[in-house]
Amino acid sequence: MGLMDKLKGTADSVRKQHGDKLAAGVDAAGGAVNKATKGKYADKVDKGVGLAKKPLAKPGAEEPVPGDVTAPPPPPPPAPPGTGEDTGTTGESSPGTPGGSMPGTTPPTTAP
Repeated sequence: MGLMDKLKGTADSVRKQHGDKLAAGVDAAGGAVNKATKGKYADKVDKGVGLAKKPLAKPGAEEPVPGDVTAPPPPPPPAPPGTGEDTGTTGESSPGTPGGSMPGTTPPTTAP
Protein backbone atom coordinates (compact mmCIF):
# COMPACT_ATOMS: atom_id res chain seq x y z
CA MET A 1 0.00 0.00 0.00
CA GLY A 2 1.44 3.32 -1.07
CA LEU A 3 1.52 6.60 0.79
CA MET A 4 -1.34 8.08 -1.28
CA ASP A 5 -3.56 5.09 -0.50
CA LYS A 6 -2.91 5.57 3.23
CA LEU A 7 -3.70 9.28 2.98
CA LYS A 8 -6.93 8.62 1.08
CA GLY A 9 -7.99 6.09 3.71
CA THR A 10 -7.23 8.53 6.50
CA ALA A 11 -9.12 11.33 4.74
CA ASP A 12 -12.16 9.09 4.26
CA SER A 13 -12.07 8.11 7.93
CA VAL A 14 -11.85 11.74 9.08
CA ARG A 15 -14.64 12.75 6.69
CA LYS A 16 -16.94 10.03 8.03
CA GLN A 17 -16.22 10.79 11.69
CA HIS A 18 -16.00 14.59 11.62
CA GLY A 19 -17.65 15.74 8.38
CA ASP A 20 -20.34 17.72 10.20
CA LYS A 21 -17.74 19.54 12.32
CA LEU A 22 -15.63 20.29 9.26
CA ALA A 23 -18.67 21.65 7.40
CA ALA A 24 -19.55 23.85 10.37
CA GLY A 25 -15.98 25.18 10.39
CA VAL A 26 -16.15 25.97 6.68
CA ASP A 27 -19.44 27.82 7.24
CA ALA A 28 -17.92 29.77 10.14
CA ALA A 29 -14.90 30.73 8.03
CA GLY A 30 -17.18 31.91 5.22
CA GLY A 31 -19.19 33.96 7.69
CA ALA A 32 -16.01 35.53 9.07
CA VAL A 33 -14.84 36.47 5.58
CA ASN A 34 -18.24 37.97 4.74
CA LYS A 35 -18.19 39.95 7.98
CA ALA A 36 -14.65 41.22 7.39
CA THR A 37 -15.43 42.28 3.82
CA LYS A 38 -18.90 43.59 4.76
CA GLY A 39 -20.49 41.20 2.25
CA LYS A 40 -18.68 42.75 -0.72
CA TYR A 41 -17.60 39.32 -2.01
CA ALA A 42 -20.50 37.29 -0.61
CA ASP A 43 -21.27 35.56 -3.92
CA LYS A 44 -17.66 34.43 -4.33
CA VAL A 45 -17.40 33.38 -0.67
CA ASP A 46 -20.62 31.38 -0.94
CA LYS A 47 -19.30 29.60 -4.03
CA GLY A 48 -16.03 28.81 -2.25
CA VAL A 49 -17.84 27.52 0.83
CA GLY A 50 -19.99 25.30 -1.38
CA LEU A 51 -16.97 23.93 -3.19
CA ALA A 52 -15.14 23.32 0.10
CA LYS A 53 -18.14 21.45 1.53
CA LYS A 54 -18.75 19.35 -1.58
CA PRO A 55 -16.29 16.57 -0.64
CA LEU A 56 -17.75 16.50 2.88
CA ALA A 57 -21.26 15.66 1.67
CA LYS A 58 -22.50 12.15 2.22
CA PRO A 59 -22.76 10.12 -1.01
CA GLY A 60 -26.12 10.55 -2.69
CA ALA A 61 -26.94 13.69 -0.71
CA GLU A 62 -25.26 16.19 -3.00
CA GLU A 63 -26.87 19.58 -3.34
CA PRO A 64 -26.03 22.25 -5.91
CA VAL A 65 -23.10 24.48 -5.07
CA PRO A 66 -24.04 28.19 -4.89
CA GLY A 67 -22.71 29.92 -7.97
CA ASP A 68 -21.84 26.61 -9.67
CA VAL A 69 -22.29 26.81 -13.42
CA THR A 70 -23.96 23.40 -13.49
CA ALA A 71 -26.72 24.52 -11.14
CA PRO A 72 -29.58 26.29 -12.94
CA PRO A 73 -30.00 29.94 -11.96
CA PRO A 74 -33.07 30.84 -9.93
CA PRO A 75 -35.92 32.41 -11.90
CA PRO A 76 -36.12 36.21 -11.79
CA PRO A 77 -38.75 37.67 -9.47
CA PRO A 78 -41.93 38.92 -11.15
CA ALA A 79 -42.11 42.63 -11.88
CA PRO A 80 -44.52 44.58 -9.68
CA PRO A 81 -47.64 45.79 -11.49
CA GLY A 82 -47.49 49.24 -13.03
CA THR A 83 -43.70 49.37 -13.38
CA GLY A 84 -43.87 49.62 -17.16
CA GLU A 85 -42.49 46.15 -17.74
CA ASP A 86 -43.53 44.63 -21.05
CA THR A 87 -46.30 42.11 -20.50
CA GLY A 88 -45.51 40.26 -23.71
CA THR A 89 -48.86 41.12 -25.28
CA THR A 90 -49.23 43.06 -28.46
CA GLY A 91 -51.61 45.82 -29.35
CA GLU A 92 -52.08 47.03 -25.80
CA SER A 93 -50.68 50.15 -24.26
CA SER A 94 -49.17 50.18 -20.81
CA PRO A 95 -51.41 51.22 -17.93
CA GLY A 96 -51.43 54.97 -17.44
CA THR A 97 -50.17 55.67 -20.93
CA PRO A 98 -53.18 56.53 -23.11
CA GLY A 99 -52.60 55.97 -26.80
CA GLY A 100 -49.17 54.47 -26.20
CA SER A 101 -47.54 57.81 -25.33
CA MET A 102 -44.53 58.16 -23.07
CA PRO A 103 -45.27 57.59 -19.38
CA GLY A 104 -45.99 60.84 -17.59
CA THR A 105 -47.10 62.69 -20.72
CA THR A 106 -50.50 63.31 -22.20
CA PRO A 107 -51.34 62.73 -25.84
CA PRO A 108 -51.66 65.85 -27.96
CA THR A 109 -55.16 67.19 -28.47
CA THR A 110 -56.45 68.64 -31.68
CA ALA A 111 -58.77 71.64 -31.87
CA PRO A 112 -62.09 71.10 -33.71
